[in-house]
Amino acid sequence: MLKVKTLLYKIVTSGNPFLSKKLVFATILISLFFPVSLQADAQYNISIDNSKLISDNIYEFDVVIKSNYEAITLTSYQASLGFNQEAINGGEVSFSYIEGTSELSNIPSIGIGINLTDGIPKLTFASSPGEDLINSGFIRIGHFRLQNTNSFSGTPNVRLNFDGKIATIFTGSNFVDITNLSNHSTTGTEGEEKQENIPEEYVLSQNCPNPFNPSTSIEFEIKEDGKIKLAVFNLLGEEVAELVNGEINAGVHKVDFNGVNLASGVYVYRLDVGNEFTETKKMVMMK
Repeated sequence: MLKVKTLLYKIVTSGNPFLSKKLVFATILISLFFPVSLQADAQYNISIDNSKLISDNIYEFDVVIKSNYEAITLTSYQASLGFNQEAINGGEVSFSYIEGTSELSNIPSIGIGINLTDGIPKLTFASSPGEDLINSGFIRIGHFRLQNTNSFSGTPNVRLNFDGKIATIFTGSNFVDITNLSNHSTTGTEGEEKQENIPEEYVLSQNCPNPFNPSTSIEFEIKEDGKIKLAVFNLLGEEVAELVNGEINAGVHKVDFNGVNLASGVYVYRLDVGNEFTETKKMVMMK
């Protein structure tokens, strides 16, 4: 199927009191024709990781990517990130890429800032056309900073966004759209205030909402730093999505799972923490 997709980067200013008046705004309009499969394979996994409050008014996080199976070629990307606006606490925020932190040759270089095209603030960044080989180990797209003129009230809880005109898009070889909503996740601390009370045990919570269509959240608690894996399986035991696989800090974590490409039915998600802890729970996709 041939699908027309327009990538619209229209970074604009607004009278909203918490938007930085010092941002430099740009407008970039790119129209591309992408052959898109409605049941595209989950060729890669992208995560928001290592998110934390550096100080009372600075929140930083990594965006990382890896291939799920064979190596893939990443030719361009556009990221749209939602965040908890109540945490802004009446201040003005700015969003930036930390120079020198990307492990890609095609670094974030376009549309970095706060975007209001869809009527709500979104954090955005994109690349120029390029070529990077993505293998099975996570590689950092970049380290990013959200800075507030006031103290944050709670945690911004940044999330990948796929709705509206300004959405997250990834292209592979020949600039074919490989965006797949089922293989994106968000990990990281829920805020320093929670990290003062490190969990005393490992806990895997029931996803919420459940049943879900198409998105749900899975929360889990890790009592010490270490490597974990969180994955989703069908009832045949086949892995259909890998949400987290790597080192993670002790604390309370939440992962967003989007099963838009899955059929209705019962699925199992499993948390493995080395040889110390394994737990599974069922969830229901109901379309």
